[in-house]
Amino acid sequence: MIKKSVLLSIKPQYAEAILDGSKTDELRKRLWKMKPTSEEWKYFDVFSEIHHNITTVLLYATAPVCKIVGQCTVKNILRGKCDDLWWITKTCNALSRYEFNADFEGCKTGYAVSIIDPVRYPEPIDLVGHPPQSWCYWPRAGSNKTEITKGTQ
Repeated sequence: MIKKSVLLSIKPQYAEAILDGSKTDELRKRLWKMKPTSEEWKYFDVFSEIHHNITTVLLYATAPVCKIVGQCTVKNILRGKCDDLWWITKTCNALSRYEFNADFEGCKTGYAVSIIDPVRYPEPIDLVGHPPQSWCYWPRAGSNKTEITKGTQ
């Protein structure tokens, strides 16, 4: 399986929480394309761990920082009903219940990206071009790190 990276747009306070280790679950309404196994498709409407081919998440801190500030490794990805995700991740998602409810209003299911091994870049990287609204695929190894390849969002 080919492993890929994504560039994730994230508010500066949450990027900081990931980098200092206090946030280990990033919650999202939508994610990059994943290929669940046939067994996972059978239960796709209930809480489940999803197989994925993303290993690295680069953290783009949004305004006022507007730079790639670090990266982390994807441990696993969970998909489930939003209320279940809240209860499972509430101690490690850096959100209040109020913020969670506002972010996930109208959503029935969501994703929890469990992350490990955060690395803060000594010098944040300027991004050439427009940052992604939510996320984008990161170029192959050896590509210019200041260029992005947008994924289906």
